[in-house]
Amino acid sequence: MQIIHQHMMFLGAYFSIILGIGQFVQKDKPFAGYIYGISFISMGLWIFHVCSYSTGIFNNVYIINLLLIPFGFISAPIMTLRYQWLINQTKITERRLIIYLIPAVISFCVMLYPVFDRTIIIRAEYLQGIPILSADYLKLPVYFRIVHLFYLLPKVYLVAFMLFKLKFLAGFWKVRKGSKNVVMRAGYIFAFDSIFSTFLTAIGDLYSTSIITWAILYCNVNFYVLFIFGQRNPEYNRVIKTEIVKSRYEKSKIKYLDIESILSNLHDIMENQKAFASEDITIKIIADELGITVHQLSEILNEKIKKNFNSFINDYRIDEAKKLLIAEPGRTITSVALAVGFNSNTAFSTIFSRTTGITPKEYRIKMSKCGKTAFPVKDES
Repeated sequence: MQIIHQHMMFLGAYFSIILGIGQFVQKDKPFAGYIYGISFISMGLWIFHVCSYSTGIFNNVYIINLLLIPFGFISAPIMTLRYQWLINQTKITERRLIIYLIPAVISFCVMLYPVFDRTIIIRAEYLQGIPILSADYLKLPVYFRIVHLFYLLPKVYLVAFMLFKLKFLAGFWKVRKGSKNVVMRAGYIFAFDSIFSTFLTAIGDLYSTSIITWAILYCNVNFYVLFIFGQRNPEYNRVIKTEIVKSRYEKSKIKYLDIESILSNLHDIMENQKAFASEDITIKIIADELGITVHQLSEILNEKIKKNFNSFINDYRIDEAKKLLIAEPGRTITSVALAVGFNSNTAFSTIFSRTTGITPKEYRIKMSKCGKTAFPVKDES
Protein backbone atom coordinates (compact mmCIF):
# COMPACT_ATOMS: atom_id res chain seq x y z
CA MET A 1 0.00 0.00 0.00
CA GLN A 2 2.88 2.34 0.79
CA ILE A 3 4.44 1.66 -2.62
CA ILE A 4 1.16 2.56 -4.36
CA HIS A 5 0.93 5.69 -2.26
CA GLN A 6 4.47 6.70 -3.20
CA HIS A 7 3.98 6.10 -6.92
CA MET A 8 0.72 8.05 -6.90
CA MET A 9 2.71 11.06 -5.74
CA PHE A 10 4.51 11.19 -9.09
CA LEU A 11 1.32 11.37 -11.16
CA GLY A 12 1.04 15.12 -10.67
CA ALA A 13 4.62 15.62 -11.85
CA TYR A 14 4.07 13.56 -15.01
CA PHE A 15 0.74 15.26 -15.69
CA SER A 16 2.26 18.73 -15.31
CA ILE A 17 5.11 17.93 -17.70
CA ILE A 18 2.68 16.53 -20.29
CA LEU A 19 0.53 19.68 -20.03
CA GLY A 20 3.63 21.82 -20.55
CA ILE A 21 4.65 19.87 -23.64
CA GLY A 22 1.07 20.17 -24.89
CA GLN A 23 1.33 23.96 -24.68
CA PHE A 24 4.46 23.94 -26.85
CA VAL A 25 3.05 21.71 -29.60
CA GLN A 26 -0.09 23.84 -30.07
CA LYS A 27 -0.26 25.65 -33.39
CA ASP A 28 -0.53 29.45 -33.54
CA LYS A 29 -0.17 29.74 -29.78
CA PRO A 30 0.03 33.20 -28.18
CA PHE A 31 2.99 34.34 -26.09
CA ALA A 32 1.15 33.12 -22.99
CA GLY A 33 1.40 29.58 -24.38
CA TYR A 34 5.19 29.64 -23.95
CA ILE A 35 4.88 31.01 -20.42
CA TYR A 36 2.35 28.32 -19.50
CA GLY A 37 4.48 25.62 -21.13
CA ILE A 38 7.65 26.55 -19.25
CA SER A 39 5.66 27.00 -16.05
CA PHE A 40 4.06 23.54 -16.22
CA ILE A 41 7.28 21.74 -17.19
CA SER A 42 9.39 23.40 -14.50
CA MET A 43 6.65 22.78 -11.94
CA GLY A 44 6.44 19.12 -12.99
CA LEU A 45 10.19 18.62 -12.64
CA TRP A 46 10.14 20.33 -9.28
CA ILE A 47 7.31 18.10 -8.00
CA PHE A 48 9.22 15.09 -9.33
CA HIS A 49 12.28 16.24 -7.38
CA VAL A 50 10.31 16.62 -4.14
CA CYS A 51 8.72 13.19 -4.62
CA SER A 52 12.07 11.59 -5.40
CA TYR A 53 14.03 12.76 -2.37
CA SER A 54 11.10 12.31 0.05
CA THR A 55 10.26 8.73 -1.00
CA GLY A 56 13.67 7.34 -1.95
CA ILE A 57 12.11 5.40 -4.85
CA PHE A 58 14.89 6.46 -7.22
CA ASN A 59 17.83 5.80 -4.89
CA ASN A 60 19.48 3.81 -7.67
CA VAL A 61 19.74 7.10 -9.60
CA TYR A 62 19.98 9.32 -6.52
CA ILE A 63 21.99 11.95 -8.42
CA ILE A 64 18.70 13.34 -9.78
CA ASN A 65 17.98 14.62 -6.27
CA LEU A 66 20.89 16.97 -6.79
CA LEU A 67 20.46 17.76 -10.48
CA LEU A 68 16.79 18.83 -10.18
CA ILE A 69 17.32 21.40 -7.41
CA PRO A 70 17.35 24.48 -9.74
CA PHE A 71 13.87 23.71 -11.14
CA GLY A 72 12.24 24.73 -7.87
CA PHE A 73 13.83 28.16 -8.13
CA ILE A 74 12.90 28.40 -11.81
CA SER A 75 9.29 27.40 -11.18
CA ALA A 76 8.59 30.15 -8.61
CA PRO A 77 9.43 33.23 -10.77
CA ILE A 78 8.00 31.66 -13.95
CA MET A 79 4.70 31.05 -12.18
CA THR A 80 4.82 34.66 -10.99
CA LEU A 81 5.42 35.78 -14.58
CA ARG A 82 2.41 33.72 -15.65
CA TYR A 83 0.18 35.39 -13.10
CA GLN A 84 1.60 38.82 -13.87
CA TRP A 85 0.86 38.34 -17.57
CA LEU A 86 -2.58 36.98 -16.68
CA ILE A 87 -3.70 39.96 -14.62
CA ASN A 88 -1.88 42.48 -16.85
CA GLN A 89 -0.64 44.32 -13.79
CA THR A 90 2.82 45.44 -14.86
CA LYS A 91 5.30 44.43 -17.48
CA ILE A 92 8.19 42.35 -16.19
CA THR A 93 11.41 43.95 -17.36
CA GLU A 94 14.49 41.99 -18.33
CA ARG A 95 16.29 43.35 -15.28
CA ARG A 96 13.54 42.23 -12.93
CA LEU A 97 13.39 38.78 -14.51
CA ILE A 98 17.16 38.42 -14.04
CA ILE A 99 16.73 39.33 -10.37
CA TYR A 100 13.94 36.75 -10.07
CA LEU A 101 16.25 34.05 -11.45
CA ILE A 102 19.28 34.83 -9.26
CA PRO A 103 18.30 32.10 -6.74
CA ALA A 104 18.14 29.60 -9.62
CA VAL A 105 21.66 30.58 -10.70
CA ILE A 106 22.93 30.22 -7.13
CA SER A 107 21.29 26.80 -6.79
CA PHE A 108 22.86 25.75 -10.10
CA CYS A 109 26.29 26.69 -8.72
CA VAL A 110 25.60 24.68 -5.56
CA MET A 111 24.56 21.73 -7.70
CA LEU A 112 27.82 21.88 -9.70
CA TYR A 113 30.13 22.42 -6.72
CA PRO A 114 31.11 18.73 -6.35
CA VAL A 115 32.51 18.84 -9.89
CA PHE A 116 35.18 21.29 -8.69
CA ASP A 117 35.66 19.89 -5.19
CA ARG A 118 36.59 16.24 -5.57
CA THR A 119 36.73 15.79 -1.79
CA ILE A 120 32.91 15.74 -1.71
CA ILE A 121 31.61 12.18 -1.91
CA ILE A 122 28.01 11.91 -3.10
CA ARG A 123 26.02 9.10 -1.51
CA ALA A 124 22.38 8.13 -1.75
CA GLU A 125 21.78 8.51 1.99
CA TYR A 126 23.05 12.11 1.86
CA LEU A 127 20.44 13.11 -0.74
CA GLN A 128 17.41 11.42 0.80
CA GLY A 129 14.76 13.43 2.58
CA ILE A 130 16.19 14.21 6.00
CA PRO A 131 14.23 16.69 8.15
CA ILE A 132 16.29 19.80 8.79
CA LEU A 133 15.22 19.94 12.43
CA SER A 134 16.49 16.46 13.19
CA ALA A 135 19.64 14.95 14.68
CA ASP A 136 20.37 13.11 11.40
CA TYR A 137 20.60 16.44 9.57
CA LEU A 138 23.38 17.61 11.86
CA LYS A 139 25.35 14.45 11.05
CA LEU A 140 25.49 15.31 7.35
CA PRO A 141 28.63 16.81 5.80
CA VAL A 142 28.41 20.61 5.50
CA TYR A 143 27.83 20.58 1.74
CA PHE A 144 24.83 18.26 2.04
CA ARG A 145 23.34 20.36 4.82
CA ILE A 146 23.37 23.21 2.33
CA VAL A 147 21.78 20.92 -0.28
CA HIS A 148 18.91 20.14 2.08
CA LEU A 149 18.40 23.85 2.71
CA PHE A 150 18.05 24.19 -1.06
CA TYR A 151 15.32 21.56 -0.92
CA LEU A 152 13.41 23.92 1.38
CA LEU A 153 14.15 27.39 0.02
CA PRO A 154 12.26 27.20 -3.32
CA LYS A 155 9.08 26.40 -1.39
CA VAL A 156 9.54 29.52 0.72
CA TYR A 157 10.32 31.42 -2.49
CA LEU A 158 7.11 30.26 -4.18
CA VAL A 159 4.86 30.89 -1.17
CA ALA A 160 6.23 34.43 -0.80
CA PHE A 161 5.73 35.23 -4.48
CA MET A 162 2.24 33.77 -4.73
CA LEU A 163 0.96 35.41 -1.55
CA PHE A 164 2.11 38.73 -2.98
CA LYS A 165 0.21 38.08 -6.22
CA LEU A 166 -2.95 36.83 -4.52
CA LYS A 167 -3.56 40.26 -3.05
CA PHE A 168 -4.50 41.42 -6.57
CA LEU A 169 -7.18 38.74 -6.73
CA ALA A 170 -8.69 39.42 -3.30
CA GLY A 171 -11.04 42.02 -4.77
CA PHE A 172 -13.06 39.25 -6.44
CA TRP A 173 -14.76 38.47 -3.15
CA LYS A 174 -16.35 41.93 -3.10
CA VAL A 175 -18.02 41.46 -6.48
CA ARG A 176 -21.66 40.37 -6.59
CA LYS A 177 -22.27 36.69 -7.20
CA GLY A 178 -22.66 35.51 -10.77
CA SER A 179 -21.36 32.90 -13.18
CA LYS A 180 -18.15 34.81 -13.84
CA ASN A 181 -17.64 35.49 -10.18
CA VAL A 182 -17.90 31.75 -9.42
CA VAL A 183 -15.10 31.09 -11.92
CA MET A 184 -12.88 33.75 -10.39
CA ARG A 185 -13.48 32.61 -6.82
CA ALA A 186 -12.69 29.05 -7.83
CA GLY A 187 -9.42 30.24 -9.37
CA TYR A 188 -8.55 32.07 -6.17
CA ILE A 189 -9.21 28.94 -4.12
CA PHE A 190 -7.07 26.82 -6.45
CA ALA A 191 -4.19 29.30 -6.16
CA PHE A 192 -4.49 29.37 -2.38
CA ASP A 193 -4.57 25.55 -2.28
CA SER A 194 -1.31 25.49 -4.25
CA ILE A 195 0.28 27.83 -1.73
CA PHE A 196 -1.05 25.75 1.15
CA SER A 197 0.25 22.45 -0.25
CA THR A 198 3.65 24.05 -0.93
CA PHE A 199 3.69 25.38 2.63
CA LEU A 200 2.96 21.86 3.93
CA THR A 201 5.88 20.41 1.96
CA ALA A 202 8.11 23.08 3.52
CA ILE A 203 6.92 21.97 6.95
CA GLY A 204 7.74 18.40 5.91
CA ASP A 205 11.29 19.46 4.99
CA LEU A 206 11.65 20.75 8.51
CA TYR A 207 9.96 17.99 10.52
CA SER A 208 8.97 14.81 8.63
CA THR A 209 8.96 13.47 5.07
CA SER A 210 5.61 11.81 5.75
CA ILE A 211 4.08 15.29 5.76
CA ILE A 212 5.57 15.84 2.30
CA THR A 213 3.95 12.71 0.86
CA TRP A 214 0.47 13.74 1.98
CA ALA A 215 1.05 17.35 0.93
CA ILE A 216 2.02 16.22 -2.58
CA LEU A 217 -1.10 14.05 -2.84
CA TYR A 218 -3.18 17.03 -1.76
CA CYS A 219 -1.41 19.15 -4.40
CA ASN A 220 -2.08 16.52 -7.07
CA VAL A 221 -5.80 16.34 -6.28
CA ASN A 222 -5.97 20.14 -6.46
CA PHE A 223 -4.11 20.05 -9.77
CA TYR A 224 -6.48 17.50 -11.31
CA VAL A 225 -9.57 19.36 -10.11
CA LEU A 226 -8.18 22.58 -11.57
CA PHE A 227 -7.57 20.88 -14.91
CA ILE A 228 -11.11 19.46 -15.01
CA PHE A 229 -12.52 22.82 -13.97
CA GLY A 230 -10.53 24.54 -16.74
CA GLN A 231 -11.87 22.07 -19.31
CA ARG A 232 -15.41 22.76 -18.19
CA ASN A 233 -14.81 26.52 -17.99
CA PRO A 234 -12.37 27.39 -20.81
CA GLU A 235 -13.07 31.09 -20.26
CA TYR A 236 -11.36 30.88 -16.86
CA ASN A 237 -8.18 32.82 -17.75
CA ARG A 238 -10.05 35.28 -19.94
CA VAL A 239 -12.56 36.05 -17.21
CA ILE A 240 -9.86 36.67 -14.62
CA LYS A 241 -7.94 39.05 -16.84
CA THR A 242 -11.08 40.94 -17.94
CA GLU A 243 -12.46 41.33 -14.42
CA ILE A 244 -9.19 42.49 -12.88
CA VAL A 245 -8.65 45.13 -15.54
CA LYS A 246 -12.28 46.17 -15.09
CA SER A 247 -11.85 46.32 -11.31
CA ARG A 248 -8.75 48.49 -11.60
CA TYR A 249 -10.51 50.82 -14.02
CA GLU A 250 -13.53 51.18 -11.77
CA LYS A 251 -11.24 52.15 -8.89
CA SER A 252 -9.68 54.90 -10.98
CA LYS A 253 -10.32 58.39 -9.69
CA ILE A 254 -10.06 59.95 -13.16
CA LYS A 255 -12.55 57.75 -15.03
CA TYR A 256 -14.98 60.52 -15.98
CA LEU A 257 -12.55 63.45 -16.26
CA ASP A 258 -11.60 65.27 -19.45
CA ILE A 259 -7.94 64.33 -19.21
CA GLU A 260 -6.79 66.18 -22.35
CA SER A 261 -8.34 69.42 -21.15
CA ILE A 262 -6.81 69.06 -17.69
CA LEU A 263 -3.37 68.35 -19.13
CA SER A 264 -3.67 71.38 -21.41
CA ASN A 265 -4.59 73.62 -18.46
CA LEU A 266 -1.82 72.11 -16.36
CA HIS A 267 0.83 72.90 -18.95
CA ASP A 268 -0.58 76.41 -19.32
CA ILE A 269 -0.27 76.96 -15.56
CA MET A 270 3.32 75.74 -15.67
CA GLU A 271 4.61 77.26 -18.91
CA ASN A 272 2.72 80.55 -19.13
CA GLN A 273 1.89 81.32 -15.51
CA LYS A 274 5.13 79.77 -14.23
CA ALA A 275 3.46 78.41 -11.12
CA PHE A 276 6.54 76.30 -10.46
CA ALA A 277 8.52 79.47 -9.62
CA SER A 278 6.74 79.78 -6.29
CA GLU A 279 8.62 77.92 -3.56
CA ASP A 280 5.32 77.49 -1.71
CA ILE A 281 3.67 75.62 -4.57
CA THR A 282 1.89 72.41 -3.52
CA ILE A 283 -0.09 69.74 -5.30
CA LYS A 284 -3.24 70.99 -3.54
CA ILE A 285 -2.80 74.50 -4.94
CA ILE A 286 -2.46 73.17 -8.50
CA ALA A 287 -5.35 70.71 -8.03
CA ASP A 288 -7.60 73.53 -6.79
CA GLU A 289 -6.58 75.63 -9.77
CA LEU A 290 -7.56 72.78 -12.10
CA GLY A 291 -10.81 72.10 -10.25
CA ILE A 292 -9.93 68.51 -9.35
CA THR A 293 -8.87 66.68 -6.19
CA VAL A 294 -5.32 66.04 -5.04
CA HIS A 295 -5.80 62.29 -5.61
CA GLN A 296 -7.04 62.90 -9.16
CA LEU A 297 -4.08 65.12 -10.03
CA SER A 298 -1.68 62.61 -8.51
CA GLU A 299 -3.19 59.81 -10.61
CA ILE A 300 -3.04 61.91 -13.78
CA LEU A 301 0.63 62.70 -13.19
CA ASN A 302 1.48 59.06 -12.49
CA GLU A 303 -0.63 57.49 -15.24
CA LYS A 304 -0.32 60.05 -18.05
CA ILE A 305 2.99 61.83 -17.44
CA LYS A 306 4.75 59.02 -15.53
CA LYS A 307 6.03 61.38 -12.83
CA ASN A 308 5.15 62.27 -9.27
CA PHE A 309 4.36 65.88 -8.36
CA ASN A 310 7.83 66.77 -7.06
CA SER A 311 9.57 65.41 -10.16
CA PHE A 312 7.06 67.19 -12.40
CA ILE A 313 7.66 70.57 -10.71
CA ASN A 314 11.42 70.16 -10.48
CA ASP A 315 11.71 69.35 -14.18
CA TYR A 316 10.04 72.68 -15.02
CA ARG A 317 12.30 74.47 -12.55
CA ILE A 318 15.47 72.97 -14.00
CA ASP A 319 14.41 73.79 -17.57
CA GLU A 320 13.74 77.38 -16.57
CA ALA A 321 17.03 77.56 -14.68
CA LYS A 322 18.92 76.45 -17.80
CA LYS A 323 17.37 79.33 -19.75
CA LEU A 324 18.28 81.89 -17.06
CA LEU A 325 21.84 80.61 -16.70
CA ILE A 326 22.40 81.19 -20.42
CA ALA A 327 20.30 84.32 -20.95
CA GLU A 328 21.58 86.13 -17.83
CA PRO A 329 25.25 85.18 -17.38
CA GLY A 330 25.81 87.96 -14.84
CA ARG A 331 23.16 86.62 -12.52
CA THR A 332 24.32 84.65 -9.49
CA ILE A 333 23.51 80.97 -9.11
CA THR A 334 21.64 81.70 -5.88
CA SER A 335 19.51 84.30 -7.63
CA VAL A 336 18.64 81.81 -10.37
CA ALA A 337 17.74 79.19 -7.77
CA LEU A 338 15.35 81.52 -5.98
CA ALA A 339 13.86 82.75 -9.26
CA VAL A 340 12.78 79.26 -10.35
CA GLY A 341 11.29 78.29 -6.99
CA PHE A 342 14.05 76.66 -4.93
CA ASN A 343 14.45 77.93 -1.39
CA SER A 344 18.21 77.39 -1.27
CA ASN A 345 21.22 77.18 -3.50
CA THR A 346 22.10 73.78 -2.03
CA ALA A 347 18.77 72.20 -2.95
CA PHE A 348 18.95 73.72 -6.43
CA SER A 349 22.52 72.54 -7.09
CA THR A 350 21.74 69.02 -5.83
CA ILE A 351 18.69 68.56 -8.06
CA PHE A 352 20.34 70.31 -11.03
CA SER A 353 23.37 68.01 -10.80
CA ARG A 354 21.17 64.94 -10.42
CA THR A 355 19.18 65.92 -13.51
CA THR A 356 21.95 67.13 -15.83
CA GLY A 357 25.04 65.40 -14.46
CA ILE A 358 26.88 68.71 -13.92
CA THR A 359 26.57 71.67 -11.55
CA PRO A 360 24.82 74.93 -12.54
CA LYS A 361 28.20 76.67 -12.73
CA GLU A 362 29.64 73.96 -14.97
CA TYR A 363 26.54 74.09 -17.15
CA ARG A 364 26.88 77.86 -17.59
CA ILE A 365 30.56 77.58 -18.52
CA LYS A 366 29.86 74.72 -20.91
CA MET A 367 27.10 76.63 -22.67
CA SER A 368 29.32 79.72 -22.87
CA LYS A 369 32.07 77.75 -24.58
CA CYS A 370 29.53 76.34 -26.99
CA GLY A 371 28.67 79.87 -28.07
CA LYS A 372 25.25 79.93 -26.42
CA THR A 373 26.01 83.38 -24.95
CA ALA A 374 28.31 86.22 -25.86
CA PHE A 375 28.35 87.66 -22.35
CA PRO A 376 31.19 87.17 -19.86
CA VAL A 377 30.64 84.45 -17.30
CA LYS A 378 30.63 85.55 -13.66
CA ASP A 379 32.87 83.32 -11.55
CA GLU A 380 30.80 82.46 -8.48
CA SER A 381 28.96 79.53 -7.05
